[in-house]
Amino acid sequence: MRIAVSGTIGAGKSTLCRSLSKALDYGVYEEPVADNPYFEDFYSDIERWAFTAQIFMISHRFRVQMESVHAAEDKGFVLDRCFHEDKVFAEVNHEMGHISDRDWNTYLHLYESFCRIAPPPELVVYLKTDPEVALRRVKSRGRDSEQEITKEYMERLDLAYDRWSTSMSHRTKVLVFPWDDYNSPGASTVIETVNACLLKREKL
Repeated sequence: MRIAVSGTIGAGKSTLCRSLSKALDYGVYEEPVADNPYFEDFYSDIERWAFTAQIFMISHRFRVQMESVHAAEDKGFVLDRCFHEDKVFAEVNHEMGHISDRDWNTYLHLYESFCRIAPPPELVVYLKTDPEVALRRVKSRGRDSEQEITKEYMERLDLAYDRWSTSMSHRTKVLVFPWDDYNSPGASTVIETVNACLLKREKL
């Protein structure tokens, strides 16, 4: 069983991943922020590095997704973002002119090819977060490279995530939680809801 925790930058995914992992005794596949060689470059010069950074991320997420498929045969796993939501970021960067039409078509070809191989997670937990709230969280966590993230970028991500979650709901189970306040509904409510889904799945 694989559960993806999805949402915009600053939504609070990593914290919830740890809570779910502990409560369910699942392993965790974390976002590769520290291992991303393009992380600093992307935020310092988005137009130059957007496409390159997306190619790195989609290949990394595809590899993790396939590893999780095999690993989940023996144990459950929580994914801090899944492969399928990589398209959200590429789409926004294309909309904003950071990725050219030619590169966007190349990205889509790669994404759609990977989608034929990589099955979606059995459950997606989408943390719906207001762009302004998410932006404040991003600024407060103090990563120098993220301080230049704009409100427009966050607003576009929010709209793209809404489209993505609707699309994913036709492929797998998607649970949507308002996440402007970590305590309402709170991790315990998410864990209870996820557990209910797991029990229902076991009875099928």
